[in-house]
Amino acid sequence: MSGSDAPEWYMVQGFSVHNEVANMVECGLSNFDALKTSTVNPCTYMGIIDRKGTVATGKDADLLLLDKNPLEDISNTKTINGVFRYGKYYSRRDLDEMLQQVLEAKAKL
Repeated sequence: MSGSDAPEWYMVQGFSVHNEVANMVECGLSNFDALKTSTVNPCTYMGIIDRKGTVATGKDADLLLLDKNPLEDISNTKTINGVFRYGKYYSRRDLDEMLQQVLEAKAKL
């Protein structure tokens, strides 16, 4: 399972998972299997695969909308166009605004 959200100096939660999944491909996993390390596998392990981890009718709508296919190139996981989280849609613009707010708040610390 992927899990680079541990508090490390040079790992930024949410961003570093892209590198971790790419590293799994470099180590020999297929793009499909590497993607499963952040989707199906954790949900199976946590016992919530009936609600999350795959796209299916009746499951929670938590997913990324990408501009490019990560099965063709794993770095395409970074081409995020939008996010569904808890059934709410966030556009690329929404995501950029949230990131800017976080950066501004951090700069004030």
